[in-house]
Amino acid sequence: MIKIIYGVKDNSSDCELIFPSQDNSGLLNLVKQNIIKSDASEEIVGNSVYSIHCINNYYVFSKIVIVRDISKRVSYRAFMIALEQNERFLVLGEVEELEKLYTNSENIKQSTSYESRIKINSDTTPKPTVVVYYKDEKELKRYFEIHNNYKQHEAIYFINIEDKDKPENPINALKNGDNVISIERLHFSTNNQLDNNSTKNDEETGALKGTINQILKNRIVILIFGVLIGIAGGFWGYQKLPLCKTVENVAVEDTQDESNCEKNEQLDDEKEDIKEPEPKKEEAKKEEPKTEQKSARQLSTDQQNFLKEGCKTMTLSQINAKINTYSNWRNIKNLNGFANFVTLIVKNPPSKQEVESYIKTYNSNFDENDEYVKFVRYLEKQDDQFFDKNTKRISNIWDRTLKQIEQCYGYTQ
Repeated sequence: MIKIIYGVKDNSSDCELIFPSQDNSGLLNLVKQNIIKSDASEEIVGNSVYSIHCINNYYVFSKIVIVRDISKRVSYRAFMIALEQNERFLVLGEVEELEKLYTNSENIKQSTSYESRIKINSDTTPKPTVVVYYKDEKELKRYFEIHNNYKQHEAIYFINIEDKDKPENPINALKNGDNVISIERLHFSTNNQLDNNSTKNDEETGALKGTINQILKNRIVILIFGVLIGIAGGFWGYQKLPLCKTVENVAVEDTQDESNCEKNEQLDDEKEDIKEPEPKKEEAKKEEPKTEQKSARQLSTDQQNFLKEGCKTMTLSQINAKINTYSNWRNIKNLNGFANFVTLIVKNPPSKQEVESYIKTYNSNFDENDEYVKFVRYLEKQDDQFFDKNTKRISNIWDRTLKQIEQCYGYTQ
């Protein structure tokens, strides 16, 4: 994860690299520069737009704030988090925290060493730029993650739906704003893992082969059975199987032939023997994914220790990194609730309304024995004045342990 701030400083009129102060590694290759119109309306000042653009293996997540420069002209300041495609972080919280640190003139530390020069291969393939109008922070958070199909776009902008069709819509300040395509929503993989077309094709091919093999096995069984009762009867039953007809629907072709009737009675008796195991096989197939899903949602011993005791002495940065070591954390309620708690607490401090909204959204994820849930229950009891920014703001919050943060809020066990 690489942190970047680019734009105008409070005492400047030129856009420049603000953080880090020097660029010896090619960080500017990740930055889209000069994106604001020179004649942008002052009505837009103070508004912001979130964006994602992909450059080679980097996904650059930005919050672009429209500001005035020292000459009172409309300009911007962008707070960016650049991730390589194999990295996983709660990106929206990281971007918001970066903005807060800068706004409060606090020390900003780079999270990742990037000593080697960042080399970018130019891509001249024309791609569309799109804008999505999101309804709330929860929806924005879903979009603000790495998804492989984002590379299909030159850039993706996210703007609060309340600003749509208004003069202060930040899209009106962008140089390419007239060419941006508005779409209702973005589609991406629900499991939040990078899509791999070759893997997907292999899976589909494997599934198809499995289906064909099963059909062949079923036909072979019926064919053998047909030999036992006669070539005519067996061939007829073989032809009827793909139509998914049950044994009871098998018609007797020649009712006047006594021997054929006896064979059909035998057919009915023997087919009963092979009909019953098939539903059992189907049930087993249906139960397998349920078993896998259940085991995937169970907490390992390491996860239990982390949620109840281990997290107390870990900094928020360490907690964030630890959660991301669990590839399935989004599917485990306890870990998902904890991850979103980190996003809440780094608002530094959150408001009473934000705490209530978080509890309402993630209450079903809580295990009352988890450390962060105990802290949440304590915060739930506090009033609006308790979350005063002058008394509850914690410097360098990402470097504080959960226990230290609890103590700053007056929570002790």
